[in-house]
Amino acid sequence: MFDLNKRADNREVRVFVSSTFRDLMAERDHLVKKVFPEFRKLCQSRGVEFTEIDLRWGVTQAQAERGEVISICLREIDHCRPYFIGIIGERYGWVPGPEDMAACKETIDHFPWVKDDIENGLSITEIEIQYGVLRGKAENIRAFFYFKRKGEPHVEEDDPQHIDRLTKLKHRIQNSPFPSQEFIDIHHLEKVVTNDFLSFLDQKYPEEENISSIEQTHLDQAFYGRQQLKAFVGGTSYFDILDAHFNSHQPPMILVGHSGIGKTTILANWIAELQRSYPEIFVVYYFIGATPYSSNHFSLVRFILEQIKNALKLSEPIPENPEKMIQSLPDFLDKTYQSPKWVLVIDGIDQLDEKNGAGHLVWLPDRYPENIRVILSTRPGNTFEFLKKKFYPDLALKPFYAETFEQQKERHIKELHYSRKGGRHPENIKSLEIMERKEFIKRYLGLFGKVLEEDLIHQIAMDSRAEKPLFLK
Repeated sequence: MFDLNKRADNREVRVFVSSTFRDLMAERDHLVKKVFPEFRKLCQSRGVEFTEIDLRWGVTQAQAERGEVISICLREIDHCRPYFIGIIGERYGWVPGPEDMAACKETIDHFPWVKDDIENGLSITEIEIQYGVLRGKAENIRAFFYFKRKGEPHVEEDDPQHIDRLTKLKHRIQNSPFPSQEFIDIHHLEKVVTNDFLSFLDQKYPEEENISSIEQTHLDQAFYGRQQLKAFVGGTSYFDILDAHFNSHQPPMILVGHSGIGKTTILANWIAELQRSYPEIFVVYYFIGATPYSSNHFSLVRFILEQIKNALKLSEPIPENPEKMIQSLPDFLDKTYQSPKWVLVIDGIDQLDEKNGAGHLVWLPDRYPENIRVILSTRPGNTFEFLKKKFYPDLALKPFYAETFEQQKERHIKELHYSRKGGRHPENIKSLEIMERKEFIKRYLGLFGKVLEEDLIHQIAMDSRAEKPLFLK
């Protein structure tokens, strides 16, 4: 099974979007809300991660007052290399003055040439374009430029010097090796940006023509799992209880919690930590919800069988008949007995299709070899009640009470011990405390180069719905 800590050939497209703001707000909004989400879906289908960096609200007032605007922009450009999109209208943009240069001493220390750019009257938009594209080696940069056709509704520049600089910047871009073209309106912009992106994606990450369905499932599961590793806050306290189960000889553990409380994220991060700590063990993970097709229990069972067959290099064929395939699952699991420890994680088992008895879990084995640890996650409801009747220990995720995580860990290790002896089940693992909610917000926004003022972060963190990480996303 793919290690969630490893990303093959850095399959990520992180693109910096540069333009003036006031005159091109509608264009940027359309890209962020309509176009880029479609790019994200397309990239995901090819095992590629797409992220756009739009700094319209990526700088706080406090950061601006400290003279950090230019530094933030340039560092984000570095994080996005080699990808850059420039949209040019009829405004030259904000030009930093001498007072700004005095405030950004640290920026000049790190980017000494910024001093000359400010003294020469370059706008922040031109500084971005020069640094991100025009001063670099063309073979190392993937940049695309789009010029809004003059005559369409726009905000015009009225400073003669700025008009001259904007004209020269356009000419330099048009004479560069990087593609550029005009657009008429937001819909035309969508078309030309999409065409350019599809051409690039087909060249860089072409669709796999000969990939099997099981290989595609493998890629989809690994991609989805890696997505859960971002902006993870506070959940490591849960790992002690999962680790205790891993080191025990207990039957399957149930991780239970309402939608959005963080079951998938906790499991994915625990799996990644387990793979780092014990690279010799076999971990089979399956996130129901990773794709529209992952809720079919026959696909799930086949996936497990394929992982066992490949890991053990078995010659025995997997039955094609769905019922016989399910009947073979216990036998395949038994074949792992002489190998190192195995871990089987099925996330969202209550989300399986109700067809053919999947929802009643009649396909789920009643016994497992001693070397296999099984963890199943579910929401409260019929599936959870069915699993409880098997006397499986459960770990419940619930809204946060006023406890430190150290207190939670100590209490739940004890409760897990009681559960093994036939006592009560652990019930009170909590979700994010206020400070951790704030940290989660900051980290998650940071993935997109965004920041918020502290008072806004506090307002969001204090919302009762923020006890669920999915709400914060």
